[in-house]
Amino acid sequence: MGEEVETASPEIIIPAEWTQAAESIAHDHSLPCPPIALICGPKNSGKTTFSRILLNTLLQDKSCGFM
Repeated sequence: MGEEVETASPEIIIPAEWTQAAESIAHDHSLPCPPIALICGPKNSGKTTFSRILLNTLLQDKSCGFM
C-alpha cells in the first residue's frame, strides 16, 4: 500500500562566482572576525547552498581563530 520510492538527489552545480564570493568574504581582513553576512534572494535561488559553501570556507580559514 503506497510504498515510497527513494530517488537520487539532483546534482548540485556550484557557480564559480559563489566560490569566489565565499572566499572573498572569508579572507577579507577588513571585515569583523567572524564576518557577518546577510544571504537573501527569492525561493529556490540557492541561499542555503551558498550559506553552506560560505560556512565550509570559513571553517577552513584559521586566521580568525574562532573555530
